[in-house]
Amino acid sequence: MIALLNAIISNEFFILFLVVALGLLVGKIKIKNISLETSGALFVGLIFGAYGFKASNVLFNFALILFVSAVGLLAAKDVGKVVKLYGPKFAVLGTIVTFGGALATYIVTIIYQKGLDPFLVSGTYTGALTSSPGFAAALEATNNNPMVSIGHAVAYPVGVVIVILFVQLVPHIFKIDIDRELELYKTEMKTATDFSNFEDVQEEFNIISYSLVIIAGAV
Repeated sequence: MIALLNAIISNEFFILFLVVALGLLVGKIKIKNISLETSGALFVGLIFGAYGFKASNVLFNFALILFVSAVGLLAAKDVGKVVKLYGPKFAVLGTIVTFGGALATYIVTIIYQKGLDPFLVSGTYTGALTSSPGFAAALEATNNNPMVSIGHAVAYPVGVVIVILFVQLVPHIFKIDIDRELELYKTEMKTATDFSNFEDVQEEFNIISYSLVIIAGAV
């Protein structure tokens, strides 16, 4: 019995799904209408990691591929419409945010260059931006230097909390009616030129498309 329990606990797939399940439960906890949602899995993962549970690089890369592929499929449906409707505004905003973070990181590095490890800084940058693909790229570029992982692990929770607070508190601070804004967005998409056929339809998950995207991306 003990051997069976040890085998289960040492199985990284079991630990992964356990962290996800517990994270979803934690994410549903609301404090003054603020909740972690799916980010709860991150904090549960940090707790498990602090107690010595680890995931291999193979599992990490596999999970990252699943995540990035899902984001691509989710965004692809309306990305062309949004770009045509709003122009390059979001691309410019994304560029400013990314390079703004890079500039801030560079300035801090210059100021405290004697006491900072460059690998630690690169991990901190990707963590603060909550960029998992950036983290993977940093690991690959530094040959899996452990300082990158440490920097990312320290900064990532801070970045997640700030984003969650910003997204959930700003509407309350500026008294923004989210439901009304959503309806305005749908109206704009429907009435704008070439978007008369816009429909807010929740499409079903297609495992074949998902698998093809993963295979093509891996190749």
